[in-house]
Amino acid sequence: MSASHDRKFFDTFMLVLGILLGITIALIILARIIADNTSVANRQEDPVYRQEIAARISPVAKVAVAGQGVLGQMADQMAKLGGAARVTAVASGSSKRAMAEKSGVDEFVALDGSKAPSAAVSADVVIDCTGSRRGFEGALEMAAPGGRVVMLSSIAAYAEPSDWARVVVEKGLEVRGAHVRNLEAEGLTYRDEAKRFLDLLEGRKICLEHLITDVCAPDNAPDIYRRLASGDRGMAGIVIDWQTV
Repeated sequence: MSASHDRKFFDTFMLVLGILLGITIALIILARIIADNTSVANRQEDPVYRQEIAARISPVAKVAVAGQGVLGQMADQMAKLGGAARVTAVASGSSKRAMAEKSGVDEFVALDGSKAPSAAVSADVVIDCTGSRRGFEGALEMAAPGGRVVMLSSIAAYAEPSDWARVVVEKGLEVRGAHVRNLEAEGLTYRDEAKRFLDLLEGRKICLEHLITDVCAPDNAPDIYRRLASGDRGMAGIVIDWQTV
C-alpha cells in the first residue's frame, strides 16, 4: 500500500508540476507578445518612423521618360496618372517638345548630343523608351543614386556590349523590365489591362490626338516608311486611312 501511495503521490506531483510549467511557459509567451506589441506601438508613434513610412508611400517625386516617340508620350501621361509629382521628358532633340507639353510634362530636356543634361536630370524613376543601347545608358545616367530604371522599349539593342552594369552598381540602381509577357507573373491579365487602357482613353485621361503627325492613304505608305527609315524626327503617330481605298 505504501508503494502504491507513493506512486500515486508522485504521479499527482508530476501532473501539478507539468501544469505549472505549462502555465509558466504560457505567461512567458504572453509577456513577450505584450512587449512586442508595446514596442511596435511605440515604434509606430515615433515621429521619425512615421516620416519614414510617409516618405515610402508618398508619390514618386520625379519621373523622367527617355525617348519621346508615341510610346514615350504615352509613358509621360501614364506617369502623371500614376501620381508622379514631376515628369521630365527627355529626347535627343527639340522636335517633340510641343507634343510632350501637350502630354502634360513639367519639363523637357533636349540632349542634342550632349551627355551633360542626362546627369542633371536626377530622377527617382527613369522610363527608357529609346530602344537603343545609348539611350539605356543615358537613362542610367539620368537616375538619381538609389533610383529605378524601367526598360520599356525593345530589348534587341540591350544585348550590345556596354559598361552599364558598372553604373548600376556604383549608383545602387534598380533595373526592371516591363513587357506584356510579364503581366501574368504580376497577377494581371492582358484583357484586364487592355480594358483599363481603353477606359482611360474613353474617359479622356489619356489623349492620342496630338500624337498623330501624319495621315496617309495606303498607296502612300511606302513614302511614310522611307521617311521613317531616313530618321525623320518630326514623325510620331501615323494613321493609314483605309477609307480612301
